[in-house]
Amino acid sequence: MSFQHVGHELQRLLNEWLENPKSRRLVLQRTWERSVGDAVSRRCRPLGFEDGVLTVEVTDSGWKTQLEAMSGELITKVNIALGKSWVRRIVWVAATEQ
Repeated sequence: MSFQHVGHELQRLLNEWLENPKSRRLVLQRTWERSVGDAVSRRCRPLGFEDGVLTVEVTDSGWKTQLEAMSGELITKVNIALGKSWVRRIVWVAATEQ
């Protein structure tokens, strides 16, 4: 078995694993902090991901308003970090709304 064959097989397995919604959620949670930066990640955390919609909990409604205005920029950053266009929209939820 060649290294090239092993590489192709590993890529196939990784792609298959990433098709699982739970796997995608895990990857997004791990990618979030480094892709959006410290200032944003200290104030919010991903809660869920389904059908291209990332739900993020924010510490308060003031930050929610500010982050809603930054949604497009943050979607771009997350998708670049992922190397895939998974996130199409972010739903921001203030911690006090839950």
